[in-house]
This record gives sequence, structure tokens and C-alpha cells, in this order.
Amino acid sequence: MGYINCGMQRERTRNLTLKEIENYFHLPIEKAAKKMEFSATVVKKICRKYGLSRWPHRKIQSMEKKISNWVESLSSNDPKERARAKKEIENLQREIAKFGEGSSKLGDD
Repeated sequence: MGYINCGMQRERTRNLTLKEIENYFHLPIEKAAKKMEFSATVVKKICRKYGLSRWPHRKIQSMEKKISNWVESLSSNDPKERARAKKEIENLQREIAKFGEGSSKLGDD
């Protein structure tokens, strides 16, 4: 990681969009910060700017695990179980997508 002066770092931070940060939500905050060449504190401040009260890695990971559990139910012989699984998967995928919209309600438990 090369040296970036404070002015350049501030400019990069100011111009960073939520869409760009969203590409790192699958990583723990420390790893994401390192890949973006910021400190974890700077990443947290950027998230707050967009209404995310917490880094969503663990929440997304939990939702993805639930999705994989529901995917198993899609092969059920019971049509009601398959329909419920499909609905739950869609709901969870919608919730994951909301993180990219900066919804502050998602970061709170």
C-alpha cells in the first residue's frame, strides 16, 4: 500500500459512492478497508454518511446462510414448502439488496 497524502485521501473519501463500497460488503471491515486502502475508521465514517449504522458483513453472511438452507427446501415434494422456500429466498435477497441503498434500519438489530 503506497503513501497517499491527506488531501488526496480526503478527496477519495468524499467521492466514494455507496455502490463502490457495496462491492466489499462480503468481507469483514478490516479486510475491506485494507483492499480499499482506507482505515476501518474511515470506512465506518463513509458508511455512516450513507446511513449504514454498521458494517453489514455478518448480517449478509447470516442471510446467505438462511438462503442456502431454504434452497434445499426447493426440492421438496410438498408444493406449499417449495412456495414458502421461494418466497423466503426472495425476501432475504431483497433484504440483502437494501444494504446497497443505504437503509439505516438494516444495520440495527
